[in-house]
Amino acid sequence: MTDERFTAIIDSLRNMHEYQVETRKRVENIEALLTRVVNKIDPQKEPFDISKLSPLDAGLMAHLQEEAARMSKRNDL
Repeated sequence: MTDERFTAIIDSLRNMHEYQVETRKRVENIEALLTRVVNKIDPQKEPFDISKLSPLDAGLMAHLQEEAARMSKRNDL
């Protein structure tokens, strides 16, 4: 195997690892957002009314939806 081919393989593996770390961080952020929003839900009330979220939580929910759509396009989910 040539040095160039070996370097290309190492670079490819490094890129895959960086992508995996980035994806893991995004998933952790999504889990944190979900936990925050879910903790606002009162299980005694049906159905859940998203309009009752605070502006901050509504923003987090919008961010969550954007992130889920972005990850879905990349087939991460």
